[in-house]
Formats: sequence, C-alpha cells, structure tokens
Amino acid sequence: MGMAGAVLLVALAGWLIVRFTSDTAAPAAAAKPAKEVAGKSKRTRDDSRQSRKPLPETVRRSSWFSKAGKPPVISAEQINAYLENNRRSPSALLAASRVANNIEFLREAAKAAPGDRNVQLELAVRGVTPEEKREALNRYRELDPNNSYADYLAALLDFQQGRTEDAIANLDAADKHAEYRTPAAEMRQPCEDLYLSAGLTPVEAKAAAMFLVPTVFVAPMSQVANYLANVNPLGMQQRDEATSGRLMQSALGFVRKISGDRGLIVADMMRISVETRVIRAFPQDEPLPGSGKTPAQRLEELTAERTEIATLGKDVAAIQADMTESEFLKYLKRVEAEGEVNALRNLRDK
Repeated sequence: MGMAGAVLLVALAGWLIVRFTSDTAAPAAAAKPAKEVAGKSKRTRDDSRQSRKPLPETVRRSSWFSKAGKPPVISAEQINAYLENNRRSPSALLAASRVANNIEFLREAAKAAPGDRNVQLELAVRGVTPEEKREALNRYRELDPNNSYADYLAALLDFQQGRTEDAIANLDAADKHAEYRTPAAEMRQPCEDLYLSAGLTPVEAKAAAMFLVPTVFVAPMSQVANYLANVNPLGMQQRDEATSGRLMQSALGFVRKISGDRGLIVADMMRISVETRVIRAFPQDEPLPGSGKTPAQRLEELTAERTEIATLGKDVAAIQADMTESEFLKYLKRVEAEGEVNALRNLRDK
C-alpha cells in the first residue's frame, strides 16, 4: 500500500469513529422542538424588554398632583365593542359611563339592574336632577340599609331642598349605622378591562382606571361638611341646645367615618379639608368630645398631614420619572393594597 493509501485509511477510520460515537452516545437532555425553543427565547426577550421599558409620559402617576395627566380618550366604537363583548352587563355599563362620562350608560344599567347596589349608588351621586338622585338613593337604601354613607347622602339632598328636619333625621340615622363604605375600589377592574380592550398597555390601563374620577364619592361628603360647618356653631345658633348638641355629635361622627375611608391622595386631601371645616365650627377653647384634644390641636395635626402629603409628592416625582413599566405596575398594586400615601412613603424610604 502506498503512502496515499495509508493516509486514506487513517482518514476513513477517523470519520467512522466520529460518526459512531455521535450516533450512539446518549444525549444529555431531550432536544426541544425548534419552534418551542424559539418561542421561549422570544418570551424571555419580551419580558426583559418589558422590565426595562421606561414609563411613558402618558401614564398617569397620581390622583392629585398637577402632572398627573388626563384620562385616555376612548372612542365610541371602542366603548360599544367593549359593551357588546360583555353583553352590556351592569358593571360594563357603569365602567363605560365613567370612562366616557356618559350618564346614559349609567341610566341603562340602573333600569336593567334595579337590584345592583353599585349602580344605584352611583346614580344617586351622579344623577342630573334631585328626583333622579332621590329615586336611586331610595333603591340603594333598601338594598343596603346599614351603610351610613347613604344616610349622609340623603341628608345632603334634604339640606339642598331646604328640608332641615329631614336632614337632621338622616344624620341621626347615620350615627346609628357604624358601617361607612363606598364601592370605589370595586369599579377599578371593569374600567381597567375597558381600557385594555381599547388597546392600552397594562400599565396605562391600570393607572388610568385607578385615577379615574377619584372624587366621585368624596365630593358629596364635602358638600355635607359645608352644611354642617357653614354657620357657627354648625348652623344651629337659633335652635335649642339639645338639637344643637345632636348636630355637634353628628358632625364628630361624620368626621370619624370619613377619616377611616382612605385610598387615593385626592380623597385624603379632600377628607382633610372636610374635617378642617367641621372642626373650626366647634368652640376653640373646649376639648373635642371623645378626643381630649382642642380644635386648635387637631387643626395643627391636619395641617401637618396636608404638608406631608404635598412634600411626599415632590420627593417621589423624580423617582417615578425613572421607574420602568414593571416597577410602576408593582407600585400601583401597592396603592391598591395600602393606599396612595403609604405607597408614596414606601417609594421615598427605599
């Protein structure tokens, strides 16, 4: 055999060894289909991009501060598509009414679902005429007779119509009902679903739904405070001492209840304003019943609370500007769980 033949045999032997070991050796792990591997790789890249994606300027960052932005504009076609996909359910109609600021959707929901508490209470607040509000409120009070929020709402309607004795009776009823609740949090998910159906990103939809009409249930209570504190002492200087005392007790009960209803900053600031007006109507040199503090001392606490909230907003503005979408989604979930002020404190103190 010549030199060329020997070289050929050596090369052939090497090729057989490589081919044999490659075909018979057990693989370390079962190979995944190319499509599955590619899909997983794409998801990983997408998740990574999402975690690093900066927060768009269009995303609302707060319920209160001037840079919060405006709610997204959703077209009539998108709203109607959402309603049809959700069979024009009461919660879908209520969400559409809020997002589009259209009372007709709310009226449709109230007519179709007279037993839906959230719908009836919303119409009692947002109705156009006193008669429309009163009818919805009466339905709501039949469905939920122990919620003192409805008693205060009834007192407000009575005050507005000059029915002072009826207003006092409703304030007395509120004193007897320990519960004070509004469905503000319950309405966020349907609104978020509507925004998502219109093509908003998850962070845009959640922020828009959370900060949409945040004062809808607080604003009427601010009006109640005006009637309680408009004429010192509490509008009762011409009445007998017993009735005046009843109103003072009602005013204190009212303040305690709204003080426990915390969530978004705009509601907290309005609550502080409400309590401030009521406390100022009390004799300033006498301790407030049940607290041991004078009105002046309580007013100092309220001023400090208002200042802290305003300072918090300034302190965390730069932090929020540098947050990614995933970080801001986590922040919004904390707002839902703990309230906006506590969520801001958490950002500041990290």
